[in-house]
Amino acid sequence: MPRIITDEKGVQWRYCEGYRPDRVCVMSFEGKDWVRPKAGADVVDRIRDNRPDGVDVEIIFPNKGLALWATPDQVFANAQCRVWNDWAWEQFGPHPENMLPVASIATGDLDGAMKEIERVAKIGFRALSLPCKPIWGGHDVDHVNYNLPHFDPMWASIQEADLPITFHVSTGRDPRAARGNGPPVRHDRSGHRLGALVARRNG
Repeated sequence: MPRIITDEKGVQWRYCEGYRPDRVCVMSFEGKDWVRPKAGADVVDRIRDNRPDGVDVEIIFPNKGLALWATPDQVFANAQCRVWNDWAWEQFGPHPENMLPVASIATGDLDGAMKEIERVAKIGFRALSLPCKPIWGGHDVDHVNYNLPHFDPMWASIQEADLPITFHVSTGRDPRAARGNGPPVRHDRSGHRLGALVARRNG
């Protein structure tokens, strides 16, 4: 299970299947810096705090909960999605004019995914979030992928529910989407090089 562990030095670490342990930043603030992180801790307060910033509607993803797809156990991933979806609807569903939580779907468990799509559509969700890859991890030719007929029933179910879908970055761990030297070199009509950006990655 995803969890927080405090080491012998009092440092907190997040442990989650599929990721290296990462340090939880615990910071102490004063004055306005102390007030700012507390803004919107309550949903009604969050809506109020959004208004001066010109934010009418907020689309809500699971943030740290994006790690719920980081497991080879797709039934477990779907169970985590259902828990988050229930919590998100309980928190934000009563405010449809200002809050738009996006339902998380674990597509590696196709039957479970289709049941969850039908369930969240009936609840009232207005969008779905799917992992970039159905099966967590690097590219594997034996893994099912979205371009195969295997997923045709799911696409039909989503179309019938009339819900838009999103693919949030870092929810598949396919290294082809995480590394590289940036876009290919482009040239103008005369054949002169326009240059290219180089993407740098730490670690």
